[in-house]
Amino acid sequence: MLDSAALVAEPWPCWTFEQALGEKRLGEVRAAITDALDWVRHDSFYQCHMAQLTEQLSPAFLAALRERVAEISGWPLAEQVNVTAQRMGRGDHAKPHTDRPLLGFETVRLVVQLTEDWSPSRGGWFCAHPDVAGEALAWRRGAHADGAVLFAADPAAHHSVTPVVDSRLTAVFNFWHLGNTEHTEAWVAGLFAQADLGALPPELDALVVHSEATLPFELTTRAALAAWACSRWTDDVAVVRAAYLATLKDGPPDVATPTAALLASWAALLFDEGFPVRAWAPLAERVWAEQLEGAAAEARAVLFPWPPTR
Repeated sequence: MLDSAALVAEPWPCWTFEQALGEKRLGEVRAAITDALDWVRHDSFYQCHMAQLTEQLSPAFLAALRERVAEISGWPLAEQVNVTAQRMGRGDHAKPHTDRPLLGFETVRLVVQLTEDWSPSRGGWFCAHPDVAGEALAWRRGAHADGAVLFAADPAAHHSVTPVVDSRLTAVFNFWHLGNTEHTEAWVAGLFAQADLGALPPELDALVVHSEATLPFELTTRAALAAWACSRWTDDVAVVRAAYLATLKDGPPDVATPTAALLASWAALLFDEGFPVRAWAPLAERVWAEQLEGAAAEARAVLFPWPPTR
């Protein structure tokens, strides 16, 4: 299962498979998809009928598949797996988009084509783009039975699907990263539900006033959230200031950021923008490189559970 993975590194990490599940497992998935499922039509940027399939599949099969996905990708995955059956009809397609994972949402997708005798000439090509405009094509892959694509729902993973000429079935297996589970979501939401942005250390006043006069409101608000969280974990004003500064930019904090400041900046980023998959591992290595106690240690255990357990 999931043998002979071929890595495509650019413009974002992706693995392709000529034969993903094998004849036996592919047959099990096909047999589980019936008209009795609760099919719902989607007509936004992604056109298809969709139905939940998780309960129709063997838990042992899903656990083994999760283990293989974690092994291939190197991403530490939680036990939760969700599967949807997706049925495209003539003309259905997906416009260029990115499955950017929000806080607590699934992060990794395995897309397996199910329809027998499907050939690329019938459409449904998976296309990778360097940006959301979709005008440039980085690469594309034709659909065929048991062919699959594995990728993380990273903010940079822009992709589309070309129109199909007739009905086609696909199974999408969704996995949760250990750093972005429903537990992570609840903890981060609880942390910032208590935020008082008027209670930052007065030593930050000049920095905050200057930043708010020169930078976007969304960015300075996120920085203030990070500084507030950091001030709950340390009395060191320099570290709180570092949390504010580390968050005054797009993307995750730098690995050189003091640990408490890094944790606070990362939490604010998750709360405000979602989960940047590829940034997690180097930051996890960084925050586990030193001893922490109290609330900062609790934050680390939630945001960067380590070592990964699969």
